[in-house]
Amino acid sequence: NGARAAEVLGLRGSDVDWGNQQVRVIRKGSRAEQWLPGSNDAFLWLRLYLAHIAGVRPADPLWVTLPKRRGTDGTMTRIPLTYEALRA
Repeated sequence: NGARAAEVLGLRGSDVDWGNQQVRVIRKGSRAEQWLPGSNDAFLWLRLYLAHIAGVRPADPLWVTLPKRRGTDGTMTRIPLTYEALRA
């Protein structure tokens, strides 16, 4: 859809318009909000991904890491996926 990787990594749950199959990105230079279309296949894979990670709330990051142990209690948490982790 023409979005940069960093723009896609910044998506939150509220940035997905399922009905119109669009995602809202914040453009790099202007910081302007723009809705970009996605393909049927992209939204199918997005649904499967979200089902695998047990969904996402509107304010939560859309792309997250595998669960990692955090804190002294050893709880498993997910953190937002970074550009460096995506490239790796």
